[in-house]
Amino acid sequence: FSEAGPIVGEPRIMLDSRTGSCKGIAWITFQDKVAFEKAVSWSGCDFNGRCLEIKAGKQFHTGIRPSVQAPGTHTPALCEEVVKKLVAPNPGGIYVDGTFGRGGHTRAMLAAMSPSGSLHAFDMDPEAIAVGKELMQADSRFTIHHAPFSSMKAVLKELGLRPSGVLFDLGISSPQFDDAGRGFRPEADGPLDLRFDQTQGITAWDFLMSAP
Repeated sequence: FSEAGPIVGEPRIMLDSRTGSCKGIAWITFQDKVAFEKAVSWSGCDFNGRCLEIKAGKQFHTGIRPSVQAPGTHTPALCEEVVKKLVAPNPGGIYVDGTFGRGGHTRAMLAAMSPSGSLHAFDMDPEAIAVGKELMQADSRFTIHHAPFSSMKAVLKELGLRPSGVLFDLGISSPQFDDAGRGFRPEADGPLDLRFDQTQGITAWDFLMSAP
């Protein structure tokens, strides 16, 4: 399928737990829409005597949610309190959002900051990074880093920055639960991935299949 275009990570193949053989189902994530559409156009083609059915993977919400909100969105926890305690005392400071997610806290913090302030955010999820890059283009005070928050000290030191305050909203973001292809919700039908960054490492399924 790499002939269709660049692939994100490794293909996730469903294997028989008893024999280790492929069960005839796999999930592939393409880097762009052009590659995805080209691969889907191959549906019905012959491959080693077998007819391949290629279709878009389902992205759906399971109907179970800790709060009432639209699928694909995330409600930032204690947002007003965070801004009041962290940003309000020094609107022109340098702040860090250690877990950007979909940028709920980040946007609220930026709204309370002065033009001289700046905000750096970290995240591992490529989908979160895409949202962060859009925000970077809209607000020059903001910078997104595709890196774990454990790298924060090294990243900020290299930039010569000492933060005025740091926010950690630890846990899984709602959109990661919403996408069945991520594997974070056990009752959803999809590949057992469990990676925050799907461009690196192996899936949880691959790990379990290779573990001694």
